[in-house]
Amino acid sequence: MIKTRTLLASLLAVAGTALAAPTAGALTLNPWTVPDRTEISVRNIDGTVFSVRGDRPGPALSLAKLYLAYGVLAAGDPVDRDVVTHMIRTSDDLTASRLSAKHPTAIADTINRFGLHRSHAGPDWGSGVTTTDDVVRFLTAVRDDPTAAPIIDAMATAAPVAADGYHQNYGTATLPGSRATKFGWSDDGTINATATYGNGWTAAARTYGPPDQLTRDVHTAVVDSPAPQAPGPAGPPPGSGSWAVTGAQLKHQVRCADPLNLRHGIPDTVLIPTMLASALPRC
Repeated sequence: MIKTRTLLASLLAVAGTALAAPTAGALTLNPWTVPDRTEISVRNIDGTVFSVRGDRPGPALSLAKLYLAYGVLAAGDPVDRDVVTHMIRTSDDLTASRLSAKHPTAIADTINRFGLHRSHAGPDWGSGVTTTDDVVRFLTAVRDDPTAAPIIDAMATAAPVAADGYHQNYGTATLPGSRATKFGWSDDGTINATATYGNGWTAAARTYGPPDQLTRDVHTAVVDSPAPQAPGPAGPPPGSGSWAVTGAQLKHQVRCADPLNLRHGIPDTVLIPTMLASALPRC
Protein backbone atom coordinates (compact mmCIF):
# COMPACT_ATOMS: atom_id res chain seq x y z
CA MET A 1 0.00 0.00 0.00
CA ILE A 2 2.82 2.41 0.88
CA LYS A 3 4.52 1.79 -2.47
CA THR A 4 1.28 2.29 -4.34
CA ARG A 5 0.51 5.51 -2.50
CA THR A 6 4.05 6.78 -3.08
CA LEU A 7 3.92 5.96 -6.78
CA LEU A 8 0.49 7.49 -7.11
CA ALA A 9 1.57 10.66 -5.28
CA SER A 10 4.65 11.14 -7.44
CA LEU A 11 2.94 10.46 -10.75
CA LEU A 12 -0.06 12.62 -9.95
CA ALA A 13 2.27 15.42 -8.90
CA VAL A 14 4.04 15.23 -12.26
CA ALA A 15 0.73 15.12 -14.11
CA GLY A 16 -0.67 18.03 -12.18
CA THR A 17 2.29 20.34 -12.69
CA ALA A 18 3.98 19.40 -15.96
CA LEU A 19 1.11 19.06 -18.42
CA ALA A 20 -1.29 21.67 -19.71
CA ALA A 21 -4.45 21.72 -21.73
CA PRO A 22 -4.25 22.84 -25.36
CA THR A 23 -3.44 26.48 -25.97
CA ALA A 24 -5.97 29.00 -27.18
CA GLY A 25 -6.93 28.37 -30.79
CA ALA A 26 -6.30 24.64 -30.48
CA LEU A 27 -9.04 22.04 -30.83
CA THR A 28 -9.93 19.53 -28.14
CA LEU A 29 -11.49 16.20 -29.06
CA ASN A 30 -13.87 14.46 -26.66
CA PRO A 31 -13.38 10.83 -27.72
CA TRP A 32 -16.39 9.57 -25.77
CA THR A 33 -18.78 11.28 -28.17
CA VAL A 34 -17.49 9.82 -31.45
CA PRO A 35 -19.72 7.01 -32.80
CA ASP A 36 -18.12 3.96 -34.37
CA ARG A 37 -19.20 5.09 -37.83
CA THR A 38 -16.78 8.03 -37.73
CA GLU A 39 -13.01 8.51 -37.48
CA ILE A 40 -11.46 11.82 -36.43
CA SER A 41 -7.87 13.03 -36.03
CA VAL A 42 -6.70 16.43 -34.77
CA ARG A 43 -3.18 17.81 -34.52
CA ASN A 44 -2.63 21.24 -32.94
CA ILE A 45 0.39 23.45 -33.57
CA ASP A 46 1.18 23.29 -29.84
CA GLY A 47 1.88 19.57 -30.30
CA THR A 48 -1.30 18.15 -28.78
CA VAL A 49 -2.78 15.28 -30.77
CA PHE A 50 -6.18 13.59 -30.58
CA SER A 51 -7.32 10.57 -32.52
CA VAL A 52 -10.35 8.31 -32.37
CA ARG A 53 -10.08 5.35 -34.72
CA GLY A 54 -7.70 7.55 -36.67
CA ASP A 55 -5.48 4.56 -37.44
CA ARG A 56 -8.33 2.62 -39.08
CA PRO A 57 -7.69 2.29 -42.84
CA GLY A 58 -10.58 3.08 -45.13
CA PRO A 59 -11.35 4.45 -48.58
CA ALA A 60 -9.17 7.43 -49.37
CA LEU A 61 -11.89 8.89 -51.60
CA SER A 62 -10.84 12.25 -53.05
CA LEU A 63 -8.46 12.87 -50.15
CA ALA A 64 -6.15 10.71 -52.28
CA LYS A 65 -5.93 13.75 -54.57
CA LEU A 66 -3.85 15.45 -51.87
CA TYR A 67 -1.23 12.70 -52.15
CA LEU A 68 -1.53 12.69 -55.94
CA ALA A 69 -1.15 16.47 -56.11
CA TYR A 70 1.98 16.52 -53.99
CA GLY A 71 3.60 13.73 -55.99
CA VAL A 72 2.80 15.53 -59.23
CA LEU A 73 4.15 18.88 -57.98
CA ALA A 74 7.28 17.22 -56.61
CA ALA A 75 7.99 15.87 -60.10
CA GLY A 76 8.62 19.47 -61.08
CA ASP A 77 6.74 19.97 -64.36
CA PRO A 78 5.45 23.59 -64.22
CA VAL A 79 2.68 22.72 -66.66
CA ASP A 80 1.05 20.64 -63.92
CA ARG A 81 0.70 23.44 -61.38
CA ASP A 82 -2.53 24.96 -62.70
CA VAL A 83 -3.93 21.51 -63.39
CA VAL A 84 -3.33 20.48 -59.77
CA THR A 85 -5.01 23.66 -58.55
CA HIS A 86 -8.11 22.91 -60.61
CA MET A 87 -8.20 19.31 -59.43
CA ILE A 88 -8.08 20.23 -55.74
CA ARG A 89 -10.51 23.18 -55.97
CA THR A 90 -13.20 21.27 -57.87
CA SER A 91 -12.25 17.71 -56.90
CA ASP A 92 -12.33 16.87 -60.59
CA ASP A 93 -12.03 13.12 -61.16
CA LEU A 94 -11.19 13.43 -64.84
CA THR A 95 -8.27 15.71 -64.05
CA ALA A 96 -7.12 13.28 -61.36
CA SER A 97 -7.20 10.44 -63.88
CA ARG A 98 -5.14 12.42 -66.38
CA LEU A 99 -2.54 13.40 -63.77
CA SER A 100 -2.38 9.85 -62.45
CA ALA A 101 -1.80 8.53 -65.97
CA LYS A 102 1.03 11.02 -66.45
CA HIS A 103 2.50 10.36 -62.99
CA PRO A 104 1.50 6.76 -62.13
CA THR A 105 3.65 6.54 -58.99
CA ALA A 106 2.74 9.96 -57.58
CA ILE A 107 0.46 8.70 -54.78
CA ALA A 108 2.82 5.89 -53.75
CA ASP A 109 5.76 8.29 -53.84
CA THR A 110 3.99 10.68 -51.47
CA ILE A 111 2.96 7.87 -49.12
CA ASN A 112 6.55 6.63 -48.95
CA ARG A 113 8.06 10.09 -48.66
CA PHE A 114 6.01 11.01 -45.60
CA GLY A 115 5.93 7.59 -43.95
CA LEU A 116 2.16 7.15 -44.17
CA HIS A 117 2.38 3.54 -43.10
CA ARG A 118 -1.35 2.74 -43.06
CA SER A 119 -2.02 4.26 -46.47
CA HIS A 120 -1.73 2.35 -49.73
CA ALA A 121 -2.07 3.32 -53.37
CA GLY A 122 -4.55 1.36 -55.46
CA PRO A 123 -4.47 0.34 -59.12
CA ASP A 124 -5.98 3.75 -59.92
CA TRP A 125 -6.03 7.03 -58.00
CA GLY A 126 -9.52 6.48 -56.56
CA SER A 127 -9.09 2.99 -55.13
CA GLY A 128 -6.43 3.53 -52.46
CA VAL A 129 -6.84 3.52 -48.68
CA THR A 130 -5.73 5.92 -45.99
CA THR A 131 -6.38 6.86 -42.37
CA THR A 132 -7.35 10.19 -40.87
CA ASP A 133 -4.13 9.99 -38.83
CA ASP A 134 -2.10 9.75 -42.03
CA VAL A 135 -3.98 12.60 -43.70
CA VAL A 136 -3.36 14.88 -40.73
CA ARG A 137 0.27 13.80 -40.53
CA PHE A 138 0.76 14.64 -44.20
CA LEU A 139 -1.01 18.01 -44.05
CA THR A 140 0.92 19.00 -40.95
CA ALA A 141 4.21 18.09 -42.61
CA VAL A 142 3.54 20.12 -45.76
CA ARG A 143 1.94 23.16 -44.17
CA ASP A 144 5.03 25.31 -44.79
CA ASP A 145 6.41 23.31 -47.71
CA PRO A 146 6.71 25.47 -50.87
CA THR A 147 5.97 22.42 -53.02
CA ALA A 148 2.54 22.13 -51.40
CA ALA A 149 1.62 25.82 -51.71
CA PRO A 150 -0.67 25.30 -54.75
CA ILE A 151 -2.49 22.52 -52.86
CA ILE A 152 -3.10 24.67 -49.80
CA ASP A 153 -4.15 27.66 -51.90
CA ALA A 154 -6.62 25.48 -53.80
CA MET A 155 -8.03 24.05 -50.56
CA ALA A 156 -8.52 27.61 -49.30
CA THR A 157 -10.52 28.48 -52.43
CA ALA A 158 -12.45 25.21 -52.80
CA ALA A 159 -15.39 25.57 -55.15
CA PRO A 160 -18.78 25.59 -53.38
CA VAL A 161 -19.91 22.94 -55.87
CA ALA A 162 -17.52 20.27 -57.16
CA ALA A 163 -17.07 19.24 -60.79
CA ASP A 164 -19.63 16.45 -60.38
CA GLY A 165 -22.19 18.70 -58.66
CA TYR A 166 -21.45 17.64 -55.06
CA HIS A 167 -21.67 20.46 -52.50
CA GLN A 168 -18.39 21.10 -50.66
CA ASN A 169 -19.61 22.56 -47.38
CA TYR A 170 -19.52 19.95 -44.61
CA GLY A 171 -17.44 18.14 -42.01
CA THR A 172 -14.30 19.75 -40.60
CA ALA A 173 -14.74 22.67 -43.02
CA THR A 174 -17.55 23.96 -40.78
CA LEU A 175 -15.44 24.13 -37.60
CA PRO A 176 -14.57 27.55 -36.12
CA GLY A 177 -11.24 28.77 -37.50
CA SER A 178 -11.39 26.62 -40.63
CA ARG A 179 -9.28 28.06 -43.45
CA ALA A 180 -8.72 25.44 -46.14
CA THR A 181 -10.40 22.08 -46.81
CA LYS A 182 -10.24 19.12 -49.16
CA PHE A 183 -13.50 17.20 -49.47
CA GLY A 184 -14.01 13.55 -50.40
CA TRP A 185 -17.01 11.31 -51.01
CA SER A 186 -17.90 7.98 -52.52
CA ASP A 187 -19.73 7.91 -55.85
CA ASP A 188 -23.02 7.10 -54.12
CA GLY A 189 -22.45 9.64 -51.33
CA THR A 190 -22.57 7.04 -48.56
CA ILE A 191 -19.00 7.70 -47.35
CA ASN A 192 -17.77 11.23 -46.75
CA ALA A 193 -14.49 12.72 -45.57
CA THR A 194 -12.82 16.09 -45.09
CA ALA A 195 -9.36 17.38 -44.23
CA THR A 196 -8.91 20.93 -42.99
CA TYR A 197 -6.27 23.48 -42.09
CA GLY A 198 -7.54 25.68 -39.28
CA ASN A 199 -6.35 28.47 -37.07
CA GLY A 200 -3.71 26.57 -35.10
CA TRP A 201 -4.87 23.07 -35.96
CA THR A 202 -5.20 20.45 -38.66
CA ALA A 203 -8.07 17.95 -38.65
CA ALA A 204 -9.38 15.10 -40.77
CA ALA A 205 -12.55 13.07 -40.41
CA ARG A 206 -14.37 10.31 -42.29
CA THR A 207 -17.82 8.87 -41.74
CA TYR A 208 -19.78 5.99 -43.17
CA GLY A 209 -22.85 8.03 -43.91
CA PRO A 210 -23.99 11.28 -45.57
CA PRO A 211 -22.16 14.61 -45.33
CA ASP A 212 -24.52 16.10 -42.75
CA GLN A 213 -23.77 13.12 -40.51
CA LEU A 214 -20.07 13.93 -40.69
CA THR A 215 -20.78 17.53 -39.79
CA ARG A 216 -22.88 16.51 -36.77
CA ASP A 217 -20.32 14.00 -35.53
CA VAL A 218 -17.45 16.47 -35.90
CA HIS A 219 -19.27 19.24 -34.03
CA THR A 220 -20.34 16.88 -31.28
CA ALA A 221 -16.78 15.62 -30.76
CA VAL A 222 -14.64 18.71 -31.30
CA VAL A 223 -14.64 21.92 -29.27
CA ASP A 224 -12.50 24.97 -29.91
CA SER A 225 -11.52 25.41 -26.25
CA PRO A 226 -11.00 22.88 -23.46
CA ALA A 227 -13.96 22.40 -21.13
CA PRO A 228 -14.51 20.09 -18.13
CA GLN A 229 -15.77 16.69 -19.17
CA ALA A 230 -17.90 14.35 -17.10
CA PRO A 231 -15.73 11.36 -16.14
CA GLY A 232 -16.24 8.38 -18.38
CA PRO A 233 -15.18 4.78 -17.76
CA ALA A 234 -11.65 4.33 -16.43
CA GLY A 235 -8.84 4.76 -18.93
CA PRO A 236 -8.97 5.84 -22.56
CA PRO A 237 -12.19 5.23 -24.49
CA PRO A 238 -12.60 2.07 -26.58
CA GLY A 239 -11.24 2.52 -30.08
CA SER A 240 -9.39 5.68 -29.20
CA GLY A 241 -5.88 6.15 -30.54
CA SER A 242 -5.45 9.30 -28.49
CA TRP A 243 -2.07 9.83 -26.85
CA ALA A 244 -3.73 11.27 -23.75
CA VAL A 245 -6.64 11.05 -21.32
CA THR A 246 -8.16 14.02 -19.53
CA GLY A 247 -7.62 14.82 -15.88
CA ALA A 248 -11.28 14.01 -15.24
CA GLN A 249 -10.83 10.54 -16.73
CA LEU A 250 -7.66 9.93 -14.73
CA LYS A 251 -9.29 10.98 -11.47
CA HIS A 252 -12.14 8.55 -12.14
CA GLN A 253 -9.61 5.82 -12.90
CA VAL A 254 -7.66 6.13 -9.62
CA ARG A 255 -10.45 7.16 -7.24
CA CYS A 256 -10.31 3.96 -5.15
CA ALA A 257 -6.50 3.99 -4.83
CA ASP A 258 -6.09 7.59 -3.69
CA PRO A 259 -6.81 7.72 0.07
CA LEU A 260 -5.07 11.10 0.31
CA ASN A 261 -7.35 12.57 -2.37
CA LEU A 262 -4.34 13.80 -4.33
CA ARG A 263 -6.34 13.48 -7.52
CA HIS A 264 -8.40 16.53 -6.65
CA GLY A 265 -5.39 18.73 -7.42
CA ILE A 266 -5.52 17.82 -11.11
CA PRO A 267 -7.63 20.05 -13.37
CA ASP A 268 -10.32 18.18 -15.29
CA THR A 269 -9.00 19.47 -18.62
CA VAL A 270 -5.32 18.69 -18.14
CA LEU A 271 -3.97 16.13 -20.63
CA ILE A 272 -2.28 13.02 -19.19
CA PRO A 273 -0.24 10.81 -21.56
CA THR A 274 -1.88 7.42 -21.93
CA MET A 275 1.45 5.75 -21.15
CA LEU A 276 1.53 7.52 -17.78
CA ALA A 277 -2.13 6.83 -17.04
CA SER A 278 -1.68 3.12 -17.80
CA ALA A 279 0.96 2.89 -15.03
CA LEU A 280 -1.52 4.04 -12.39
CA PRO A 281 -4.05 1.90 -10.52
CA ARG A 282 -7.44 1.24 -12.03
CA CYS A 283 -10.66 0.93 -10.07
